[in-house]
Amino acid sequence: MLNIVPLPPETRVYDLVKSGLSDRDIAAALGISEEQVSLAVSGLLGKLGLSARLELILLAYSRSEWVSAVA
Repeated sequence: MLNIVPLPPETRVYDLVKSGLSDRDIAAALGISEEQVSLAVSGLLGKLGLSARLELILLAYSRSEWVSAVA
């Protein structure tokens, strides 16, 4: 199991990224800028050692224990 502690903004963004939303849609849903969304996604990718958003989505569904711990 991964030992990762997401920051609160990353947690909110993560929940929407795994749904397949774009940065623009996530920003609108959360009332933040697209740049803030991009920074949160980059932070998650870096913490997880991933290089692409799709990898993050696939990891979310393959590690359901992390997904439920974040929620």
